[in-house]
Formats: sequence, structure tokens, C-alpha cells
Amino acid sequence: MKKRDLERMETRIKELRATLKDLADGEDFEQLSVIIRKPWFTSVAEAAFLNGLLDSMQGQAKNMVALKRAILSAVKKVEVRGQQPLPP
Repeated sequence: MKKRDLERMETRIKELRATLKDLADGEDFEQLSVIIRKPWFTSVAEAAFLNGLLDSMQGQAKNMVALKRAILSAVKKVEVRGQQPLPP
């Protein structure tokens, strides 16, 4: 593999990690919890809309966890000809 390809992959891994850290920022979710308790946030339509989005986000987050595990499992199985696999 070329050095620039390896560097690009490392950069993409770092970018993904930063994006996921931003997504997991607890402050945003705390603000959301405060907003949904406001008296004006009471319509059935708003609740249905938010619940649908939260269900979708939760499903996508679980898929991301599964994909991360799959990637790590797969790369650990990569062998170089004539060499032993990497230790667990």
C-alpha cells in the first residue's frame, strides 16, 4: 500500500471518530430533554415526529457499533504471506 493511501485512511478514521464524538455530545441531548418538557411542546404530531427521528437515530447508532466491530474483526484477520496473523 502506498504511503499516501495509508495516510488518507488514517485521516478518515480520525474524521469519523471526531464526527461520532460530536454526535455523542451530551450537552445537546440535555438541551433536547429540557425543550421537550416545555408546555408548548405538547402536540401529538411533534411527539410522533421526534419519536420517529429518535428511533431512526438509535437504529443508525446501533448499526455504526456493529460496523465498527465488523471492521475491527476483519482487519485483525488480515495476514501477510509468510507471516503469522496479528495477536488478538
